[in-house]
Formats: sequence, C-alpha cells, structure tokens
Amino acid sequence: KQQDKQKQQDKQKQQDKQKQQDKQNQQDKQQQQDKQQARADGDKNKKQSQRQIAPTQRAAGSRDEQDKKDKRQMRALRMVPDDPGELLRRKFLYQYNQRQHKNRSDRPW
Repeated sequence: KQQDKQKQQDKQKQQDKQKQQDKQNQQDKQQQQDKQQARADGDKNKKQSQRQIAPTQRAAGSRDEQDKKDKRQMRALRMVPDDPGELLRRKFLYQYNQRQHKNRSDRPW
C-alpha cells in the first residue's frame, strides 16, 4: 500500500511539474509573440514618425545609428585574439628578414 501511495505521489508530482513547464512554455511563447507584435507596431510607428521628424531629430537618429555601428565594430574586434607575444615575434621576424634582404642587396657580387 505504501508503495502504491508513493507511486501516486510521484506521479502527481510529475504531472504538476509538467503542468508548470507547460505553463512556463506558454508564457514564454506569449512573450515572444508580444515582442514580435511590438516590433511590428514599432516599425509601423517608426516609418510614420520618420516622415514627421525634424532635421535636428534626424541627426540624433544618425547618432544612434553610429552608436550601433560602433558597438558592432567593438564586438567584432573583441572576437580577434589578443596575443602581444605573437605580435612581437612577427615584428622581430619581419625586421630580421628586412635586414637580411638589405644585406644581400648591399653585396657588390
């Protein structure tokens, strides 16, 4: 009897957990739909408001675009590995090769 009771409790817990997950998934889905709708509405409003924007406000919009562009560039730069030791090795190799080339061209024969 205790085993049956324990199994029923476990089953009930699983069902409750599944319900909570379903509810959370539904809420997440609704939030995504709301965001998409807000973006769509925002795009419509943006197009309408752009027609009415004064030149000074357009300049502010350009600054926002420039800020976004700068952020994208910084993100791209962060992806490049930072290895100062390798840069020095390559610099020294370059200088060495330059000196070798110069020495070869200085020889009269």
